[in-house]
Amino acid sequence: MSLDIPVTDWVRRAQEGDVRAFEQLFQQYHRGIYNTIYQMTRNEADAADLTQEVFVRAYRALPRLQTPEAFTSWLYRIAANCSYDLLGRRKKHFADKPIQDEEGDLMPLPAGGLPVNFAIALPGAALRAMPGFPVAATPERGRVADGRGLDGLIRATDRFADR
Repeated sequence: MSLDIPVTDWVRRAQEGDVRAFEQLFQQYHRGIYNTIYQMTRNEADAADLTQEVFVRAYRALPRLQTPEAFTSWLYRIAANCSYDLLGRRKKHFADKPIQDEEGDLMPLPAGGLPVNFAIALPGAALRAMPGFPVAATPERGRVADGRGLDGLIRATDRFADR
Protein backbone atom coordinates (compact mmCIF):
# COMPACT_ATOMS: atom_id res chain seq x y z
CA MET A 1 0.00 0.00 0.00
CA SER A 2 1.25 3.45 -0.77
CA LEU A 3 2.88 5.06 2.25
CA ASP A 4 1.53 8.53 1.45
CA ILE A 5 -2.17 7.54 1.39
CA PRO A 6 -3.90 6.56 4.67
CA VAL A 7 -6.06 3.45 4.81
CA THR A 8 -9.19 5.52 5.33
CA ASP A 9 -8.57 7.25 2.00
CA TRP A 10 -8.23 3.90 0.24
CA VAL A 11 -11.49 2.81 1.90
CA ARG A 12 -13.30 5.95 0.79
CA ARG A 13 -12.03 5.51 -2.76
CA ALA A 14 -13.10 1.85 -2.76
CA GLN A 15 -16.53 2.89 -1.46
CA GLU A 16 -16.85 5.15 -4.48
CA GLY A 17 -16.16 2.21 -6.80
CA ASP A 18 -12.38 2.50 -7.32
CA VAL A 19 -11.36 -1.13 -7.91
CA ARG A 20 -7.64 -0.29 -7.65
CA ALA A 21 -8.24 1.11 -4.18
CA PHE A 22 -9.90 -2.12 -3.13
CA GLU A 23 -6.97 -4.06 -4.61
CA GLN A 24 -4.66 -1.99 -2.41
CA LEU A 25 -6.75 -2.85 0.64
CA PHE A 26 -6.66 -6.52 -0.35
CA GLN A 27 -2.87 -6.40 -0.70
CA GLN A 28 -2.48 -4.88 2.75
CA TYR A 29 -4.91 -7.13 4.62
CA HIS A 30 -5.10 -10.52 2.90
CA ARG A 31 -2.22 -12.13 4.81
CA GLY A 32 -3.53 -11.03 8.18
CA ILE A 33 -7.04 -12.19 7.33
CA TYR A 34 -5.71 -15.54 6.11
CA ASN A 35 -3.67 -15.99 9.31
CA THR A 36 -6.65 -15.13 11.50
CA ILE A 37 -8.87 -17.62 9.71
CA TYR A 38 -6.18 -20.29 9.77
CA GLN A 39 -5.81 -19.85 13.54
CA MET A 40 -9.54 -20.48 13.89
CA THR A 41 -9.96 -23.34 11.40
CA ARG A 42 -6.50 -24.98 11.45
CA ASN A 43 -6.94 -25.82 7.78
CA GLU A 44 -5.01 -24.19 4.93
CA ALA A 45 -7.62 -24.86 2.24
CA ASP A 46 -10.43 -23.51 4.41
CA ALA A 47 -8.36 -20.45 5.29
CA ALA A 48 -7.68 -19.74 1.60
CA ASP A 49 -11.34 -20.21 0.63
CA LEU A 50 -12.66 -18.13 3.50
CA THR A 51 -10.13 -15.37 2.83
CA GLN A 52 -11.61 -15.03 -0.64
CA GLU A 53 -15.12 -15.08 0.78
CA VAL A 54 -14.24 -12.36 3.30
CA PHE A 55 -13.03 -10.03 0.59
CA VAL A 56 -16.02 -10.74 -1.64
CA ARG A 57 -18.37 -9.96 1.24
CA ALA A 58 -16.37 -6.86 2.13
CA TYR A 59 -16.42 -5.62 -1.45
CA ARG A 60 -20.19 -6.02 -1.66
CA ALA A 61 -20.84 -4.42 1.73
CA LEU A 62 -18.21 -1.69 1.56
CA PRO A 63 -20.59 1.00 0.29
CA ARG A 64 -22.66 0.50 3.47
CA LEU A 65 -19.67 0.92 5.82
CA GLN A 66 -20.45 4.20 7.55
CA THR A 67 -17.11 4.70 9.29
CA PRO A 68 -14.06 4.16 7.06
CA GLU A 69 -11.85 4.43 10.16
CA ALA A 70 -13.42 1.18 11.39
CA PHE A 71 -12.49 -0.73 8.22
CA THR A 72 -9.83 -2.93 9.83
CA SER A 73 -11.95 -4.14 12.73
CA TRP A 74 -14.95 -4.49 10.40
CA LEU A 75 -12.92 -6.66 8.00
CA TYR A 76 -11.60 -8.88 10.80
CA ARG A 77 -15.15 -9.25 12.16
CA ILE A 78 -16.25 -10.52 8.75
CA ALA A 79 -13.36 -13.00 8.85
CA ALA A 80 -14.31 -14.21 12.33
CA ASN A 81 -17.97 -14.58 11.35
CA CYS A 82 -17.09 -16.56 8.21
CA SER A 83 -14.90 -18.84 10.33
CA TYR A 84 -17.60 -19.31 12.96
CA ASP A 85 -20.11 -20.13 10.21
CA LEU A 86 -17.81 -22.80 8.78
CA LEU A 87 -17.05 -24.32 12.17
CA GLY A 88 -20.75 -24.31 13.05
CA ARG A 89 -21.61 -26.14 9.82
CA ARG A 90 -18.92 -28.72 10.56
CA LYS A 91 -20.07 -29.20 14.12
CA LYS A 92 -23.64 -29.76 12.97
CA HIS A 93 -22.43 -32.13 10.24
CA PHE A 94 -20.24 -34.25 12.52
CA ALA A 95 -22.16 -34.05 15.78
CA ASP A 96 -25.06 -36.06 14.37
CA LYS A 97 -23.00 -38.81 12.73
CA PRO A 98 -22.38 -42.02 14.61
CA ILE A 99 -18.77 -42.97 15.21
CA GLN A 100 -17.48 -46.40 14.35
CA ASP A 101 -14.73 -48.18 16.20
CA GLU A 102 -11.96 -50.05 14.37
CA GLU A 103 -14.18 -53.14 14.03
CA GLY A 104 -16.94 -51.10 12.39
CA ASP A 105 -19.29 -51.23 15.38
CA LEU A 106 -21.27 -48.07 16.08
CA MET A 107 -20.44 -46.31 19.32
CA PRO A 108 -22.86 -44.18 21.32
CA LEU A 109 -22.39 -40.42 21.21
CA PRO A 110 -22.44 -38.31 24.34
CA ALA A 111 -25.57 -36.22 24.85
CA GLY A 112 -25.25 -33.22 22.57
CA GLY A 113 -22.66 -34.88 20.33
CA LEU A 114 -18.92 -34.49 20.30
CA PRO A 115 -17.09 -31.21 19.81
CA VAL A 116 -16.23 -30.79 16.13
CA ASN A 117 -12.45 -30.96 16.53
CA PHE A 118 -12.71 -34.06 18.71
CA ALA A 119 -14.63 -35.97 16.06
CA ILE A 120 -12.49 -34.79 13.16
CA ALA A 121 -8.95 -34.92 14.48
CA LEU A 122 -8.57 -37.99 16.66
CA PRO A 123 -7.63 -41.40 15.25
CA GLY A 124 -10.01 -44.36 15.48
CA ALA A 125 -8.47 -45.74 18.68
CA ALA A 126 -9.08 -42.45 20.47
CA LEU A 127 -12.68 -42.24 19.33
CA ARG A 128 -13.82 -44.82 21.84
CA ALA A 129 -15.48 -41.99 23.75
CA MET A 130 -18.44 -43.00 25.84
CA PRO A 131 -21.26 -40.84 27.18
CA GLY A 132 -19.95 -38.83 30.09
CA PHE A 133 -16.26 -39.19 29.20
CA PRO A 134 -14.64 -36.35 31.18
CA VAL A 135 -12.13 -34.78 28.82
CA ALA A 136 -11.84 -31.34 27.27
CA ALA A 137 -10.12 -32.18 23.99
CA THR A 138 -8.40 -29.54 21.91
CA PRO A 139 -6.60 -31.69 19.36
CA GLU A 140 -4.87 -28.87 17.51
CA ARG A 141 -1.25 -29.95 17.11
CA GLY A 142 -2.04 -33.26 18.79
CA ARG A 143 -2.52 -31.92 22.31
CA VAL A 144 -5.29 -31.96 24.88
CA ALA A 145 -6.15 -29.12 27.22
CA ASP A 146 -4.08 -30.33 30.17
CA GLY A 147 -0.94 -30.70 28.02
CA ARG A 148 -0.96 -34.46 27.50
CA GLY A 149 -0.52 -35.73 23.98
CA LEU A 150 -2.94 -37.93 22.07
CA ASP A 151 -1.29 -41.03 23.53
CA GLY A 152 -2.32 -39.86 26.99
CA LEU A 153 -5.85 -39.29 25.76
CA ILE A 154 -5.99 -42.75 24.23
CA ARG A 155 -4.73 -44.32 27.48
CA ALA A 156 -7.28 -42.30 29.47
CA THR A 157 -10.03 -43.40 27.09
CA ASP A 158 -9.00 -47.04 27.53
CA ARG A 159 -9.02 -46.69 31.32
CA PHE A 160 -12.45 -45.07 31.22
CA ALA A 161 -13.82 -47.79 28.92
CA ASP A 162 -12.56 -50.48 31.33
CA ARG A 163 -14.67 -49.07 34.20
